[in-house]
Amino acid sequence: MSEATSRLLALPAELRTSIWEYTFFPAAAEGFAALPGCPVIIDESHEDSAQPPITRVNRQIRNETLPMFYNLNTFIVDTWPLCPPRKAVEWLAMQGEGAANLRSLYARQVKPSKARTVHVLLRERKHGLEVIVTCNYYGSRNYWTASTRTLWDGAVEAIQGDIGAMFEGMSKESLGLKTWQDVLDRSMEFFKDDLAVFGLFY
Repeated sequence: MSEATSRLLALPAELRTSIWEYTFFPAAAEGFAALPGCPVIIDESHEDSAQPPITRVNRQIRNETLPMFYNLNTFIVDTWPLCPPRKAVEWLAMQGEGAANLRSLYARQVKPSKARTVHVLLRERKHGLEVIVTCNYYGSRNYWTASTRTLWDGAVEAIQGDIGAMFEGMSKESLGLKTWQDVLDRSMEFFKDDLAVFGLFY
């Protein structure tokens, strides 16, 4: 596509933005409707989480669409008990500067009929980034006790505080790959610590 003759690029920027957004939002995937944008699952092949074709048309379209790909969607990291999320770390490293535009990362540890999740969502505010950390347990709570609930609440409060501190005083301009790698590492610690506390569920 020639940038000099393209009718698409001749459209007002607002219209182009609407078109780009449409390309990033296919039908909502089952189970992820509550997450921002479209779920992008990071797997071993990295095919589903690869930068979409629209970002490789030409330089102008890439500059306009690539930040939106990271900014508008939620990136899903699947992990297993006691296993490092190598695939996610590799994927993050491949993104380079693109990681600075990442706004929603969802880590989950899934076993039959049970799951635990950590969702980190960034929202741009006038005076910096607002960080929202949500942790959930999905599965039977038949064996939960008052002390179990207290331990869970304490673990959630700890990870929320730790991840919040990672972004404290940070602007969108200073956000980068290292911070998101630290978020992943802390999420894995949460899953491992939680496994020891809630081992009877697994």
